[in-house]
Amino acid sequence: LTPDVARQLGFEGPGVVVTQVAPNSAAAEAGLQRGDVIQEVNRQEVANLAGFRETVKAAGNDSVLLLVTSKGGSHFVVIER
Repeated sequence: LTPDVARQLGFEGPGVVVTQVAPNSAAAEAGLQRGDVIQEVNRQEVANLAGFRETVKAAGNDSVLLLVTSKGGSHFVVIER
């Protein structure tokens, strides 16, 4: 999440921006959409894509809990794996 993108989204703070969601994926079924900002994975703050990937990988095949900010506010989303 670069400062320019954060301003465009009206968001402050660390996170990663969802740029695409595969149709019929677990993420799509959970309601993730392009432009959402993922701030946490399993209650661990993610500041960049590398941190996001590392935290998701550490979860193995377990579900992951995401803190997501979208235009409607912040909410938690569970991605079943």
